Amino acid sequence: MKRLYIIILLILTGLGGYGQQKFLKTNTIYKKSKIFLKPNKTIKAKNLIMSKDSFIGFHNKSTNKKEILPVEDIKMVSVKKGSHFFSYSIGGAVAGFGLALIATETLKSNPLREDFNYNAYIGGFTLTFAVIGGIIGSLYPKWESMFIDHLKLYSGNNLQINPQIDIHKDLKTIGLKINF
Repeated sequence: MKRLYIIILLILTGLGGYGQQKFLKTNTIYKKSKIFLKPNKTIKAKNLIMSKDSFIGFHNKSTNKKEILPVEDIKMVSVKKGSHFFSYSIGGAVAGFGLALIATETLKSNPLREDFNYNAYIGGFTLTFAVIGGIIGSLYPKWESMFIDHLKLYSGNNLQINPQIDIHKDLKTIGLKINF
């Protein structure tokens, strides 16, 4: 029993580190995103980009203005990665297939339904529920949580001082990068 507790503890401890493996990439534009700030505030943004000198530039949807934030103020960023179309379609197809099997068993017990085409009935039910599930799934966006790799931004093997000018269409910054 003691070994079981240790195994469960090791598994749960490993899951915490597994969740933070996606990091924002510098000079990559993310079309739709949500920025979660440290004092529990959320900003809906579009065209988010992280510069090399630890600033994030974006277009704020609520104020309709371009803004720049330092990464120290940001807890996490969620980036839109499509919709739940496929998974909801599969779920709808499985539900439709199961309901069709139950309905055909009920229809088979009826003597007036001897010449009924059960395969078309099952296929029609499955396809209809898959389409309905796909439509519902396409309405819900899929968000991927991405973190800021602070160790990569602020670490180095030796002391280096490099002035950087990072010019992008939406974000122009000048920074001084110091690696220790």
